[in-house]
Amino acid sequence: MIIGNNDKISVQGATFALAAFECAVGNVAAQEADLTPYQGQTVRVYLDGSLRIRINPKEDMYWQLAEMTLPAPQSRQVQQGIIQVEKTESATILRGETDFDAVPGIDGREISAVGHYWQNLRRGIEWQAEATGVRWLGERRPQAGEEYPVELKEISEEPHMVSVMDSLDLDGVTIQVFENPA
Repeated sequence: MIIGNNDKISVQGATFALAAFECAVGNVAAQEADLTPYQGQTVRVYLDGSLRIRINPKEDMYWQLAEMTLPAPQSRQVQQGIIQVEKTESATILRGETDFDAVPGIDGREISAVGHYWQNLRRGIEWQAEATGVRWLGERRPQAGEEYPVELKEISEEPHMVSVMDSLDLDGVTIQVFENPA
């Protein structure tokens, strides 16, 4: 909403527009400025000595045209498809007397590693994953009654979410305008 008396200033979306006019210093050309980078700030629009629009300048200006406080940038989460996410969980198993150790709660997850990292137990050589547990193949294995970790891997599908920035709309912003220079 534009407050003040200046028919040369208009807004469309995030664009501040100034129509051409004449003043004592010369002819001011029609020009526009995108105010998107200034969201969340108080914005002052000026004409410089060359009669060009300047936003929040640090130096002296010829004439102030308008002042407004812009809302902070707004974003929202939007789903863009589905991605597969790998989750790993560790369980501690007690080594049994046979060459097979059941893994409770495996529930369709895959066994990806067995033993402590420093043991370097190799899949297909020292152990083999089965649907319900671990089958020991070679002589390198934990002792009966010894606890050892088992890593369970599960792949699940989750929504892929991205942040989308909402565009600035100056129609809902109160803009105080000032008269043009004579």
